[in-house]
Amino acid sequence: MIARISILIFLVILLPEAYIYKVHLHRRGPMSRVKKLLWWIPAAVLSVYTIALCCIPDFAPSDQLWLNLFLLLFGLFAAPKFVNEGERSSMVVYWNMLTVPDEENADRTKSIPILRYYKVFHIDQTTGIKPLDLEEMNVILEPNRDAETVIQNYIAKTGVAFNVKVSDEAFYDPKQDSITIPCMEQYSSVSDYYSTAFHEITHSTGHKDRLDRLVDGAFLRDRNKYAKEELIAEIGSASLCNLCGVETPEVFENSAAYIQNWINALNGNKHLIVSASSKAQKAVDFILNDKQED
Repeated sequence: MIARISILIFLVILLPEAYIYKVHLHRRGPMSRVKKLLWWIPAAVLSVYTIALCCIPDFAPSDQLWLNLFLLLFGLFAAPKFVNEGERSSMVVYWNMLTVPDEENADRTKSIPILRYYKVFHIDQTTGIKPLDLEEMNVILEPNRDAETVIQNYIAKTGVAFNVKVSDEAFYDPKQDSITIPCMEQYSSVSDYYSTAFHEITHSTGHKDRLDRLVDGAFLRDRNKYAKEELIAEIGSASLCNLCGVETPEVFENSAAYIQNWINALNGNKHLIVSASSKAQKAVDFILNDKQED
């Protein structure tokens, strides 16, 4: 009976607290010290309760259900996980394919890309969360010879820094003229790795010493210019994946949805779309050394 009453109290008190904790994590950033204290007090109670379960023979739940429920709550609350004070979240975006009725044909459906975003924290900004072991990465992927040749030739020609390391981000830094991407073992397929690599390489062709698209970072401050540059990079990536023979139906579908999303961001502006396609072709030609100038 004591065990059941204790579990009910924990449910009533801790589950609302868990919701508040989740809200603070995902919407408001780190919890205040008061909230942390309120979180640790029940954890301390659970710890004492566990010691009592182990040391007092008659102090135990009367059936397995309540014991399992207690162990579940103990796992959730005994070792709280926090975002460190003063840390700021970063925004990540991803898309889902949503099936909706076709407006032109009531008997058919169509898929449209839906862009979503979340505010997240890097694991280095947290306390109490263990990072994934490197052994969990995909170590059986093998490089594609044609794709590697394209990348190495481009690096040799331009001198761009190409950094492949264990990380959770891929980007091109125009100021440093450097590309950073996660290592191949972090991807589920070779195609995904090269799709990312070619996307960032296409961005790098916009450097002032190459095709000069990224004018002093102005594209970052203009929504249309940013959407256009993303469109250029993804069209370029899709083209290079196809030419190197690393394109798969999944990669093609991902690229198509990504491209469609940025087309929507441009509000279907045909002039900008045609211009982006033309610049993507120039970028691909430059990467393949077919054309050295704009």
